[in-house]
Amino acid sequence: MKLRAKLFWGAGVFLLLPALVLVEEHFRGKWVLDHWKSTMEARGEKFEIEHLIPSPPDSADNGLPQLVFLGGQLSASPEVIKIAPPTMHFAAPGKVIYVIGESEWPYSSFGKNSRSNLNWRALSGELTKISEPLKEIRAALKKPAFDAQLNYRAGFGLPLTHLARLKSTASRLSATILNELHDGNLTSALEDLEALLSLAGCQRDERLVISQFVRIAMAQMAVGVTWQALHAPGWSDARLLRLQAAWQSMEFIPAMGQSLEMERAMFVLSYANARSSAKQADALFSAYWIPGSNSAGASISSVDEFIEYIGSHLGDLLRSAVYIPLWRFVWSYQDELNYLKTLQEIIEAERQAVAQKSGVASDALSQRLESRARDLDLYNRIRFPMSAQAAAGVSRAVGRAVDCETSRQLVLTAIALKRYELAHQTAPSTLQALVPEFLAQIPVDYMDGQPLRYRLNEDASFRLWSVGHDQRDDGGNATPTGEGSGPGSLLKARDIVWPDPASPEETATANRTKKN
Repeated sequence: MKLRAKLFWGAGVFLLLPALVLVEEHFRGKWVLDHWKSTMEARGEKFEIEHLIPSPPDSADNGLPQLVFLGGQLSASPEVIKIAPPTMHFAAPGKVIYVIGESEWPYSSFGKNSRSNLNWRALSGELTKISEPLKEIRAALKKPAFDAQLNYRAGFGLPLTHLARLKSTASRLSATILNELHDGNLTSALEDLEALLSLAGCQRDERLVISQFVRIAMAQMAVGVTWQALHAPGWSDARLLRLQAAWQSMEFIPAMGQSLEMERAMFVLSYANARSSAKQADALFSAYWIPGSNSAGASISSVDEFIEYIGSHLGDLLRSAVYIPLWRFVWSYQDELNYLKTLQEIIEAERQAVAQKSGVASDALSQRLESRARDLDLYNRIRFPMSAQAAAGVSRAVGRAVDCETSRQLVLTAIALKRYELAHQTAPSTLQALVPEFLAQIPVDYMDGQPLRYRLNEDASFRLWSVGHDQRDDGGNATPTGEGSGPGSLLKARDIVWPDPASPEETATANRTKKN
């Protein structure tokens, strides 16, 4: 009897110790998380969605609902996107085809639906079909405010159908501008370029990273269109000043920082919901980070079918019955803390990019985070299923904003150089000559925080460039570095070079290559 009692108590202790460890992990994780959040809140950080939502505009001032509605009407001419000429078709490294001067172009950039011998007559015909909604879109973009009225408390499942419509509208505006430039209608092209930039700016206060990515994509469209426009004849200083002001009003890095802060608060709510509801925890895991879940019902009519069902769904069953409950009780607080600390690093890198006008710290952090994710051991992968994936998803967000800001600085400088050339019939010897008449200050290369690089060539042309992602000055070397960049690319190159127009021979060669 004594031996049996000892075995009983020994088994009890053996089972109790792990339970006590799990309970201790639960309370310790919660205490450490609460202490860290209290410390950061005392420093001014905000973890509640309500504290981060911008003040809504008056409904009469809000132009976004109308933009979204009108964007749906543009589907009357889907061919516009398919046949529009490319805004930045590189014929060679640092050489872009001036498509405005071409009578036709040999391809469409629309996926597998490539077509040849596309021309301005075909494009103009398609644009005529959407002239009325485009006219109303121009008017809507003159509204003083834009608000999608997002319910951030709905979490990451909130509908974002407006993003696709806004981006589609940007594509059609881009095609319209190119067509107007080809027709020599610089006044309308400038007005529509201002509208395109207004469209890219209307989501400035939309505090989601994906919304900022769409803004950046639209702004990069505008970079290509602006390059084409600056090579068109007929510019005056007054018109260039308007274009410069439109680009000057844009900003990308602070808006990305605000979006990161909101997404941090949304994740805090997601963690709380997952802890309070097994259903929400399972949905969060299934929808975002644990693939292979199959919660569909099954008809089981025999023991063999039951055994087969258990075997094929064992992973899901273990996840739902064992792992997720353990994570909710034991590790969710630690997972949340790991997420918050990682996001804090990213947010502080964004703030440093704004203060120093440099993405050096952000780029270094992205590399560290990627290395950290690769080196995560098994136990930490078990503890941090959410934070490891979520942080990886936004690790390059600030870098994307820095890329766009670098492009914007190149555009602003190119416009100022065009204004200087109109005034003096020659390009300046240095960028300092642009200050203060054409630029308020020397433009900054956000890749390293130093001034943009510039060289006046012997033939009176110039080379303007950023040092690129490796932060090494290669003297304006536009050789592409990214896979799939073809003969050239703006951002995926050794240096980010403001392109020169391709020669007729380079254009012909590039068009033949694309056609074949």
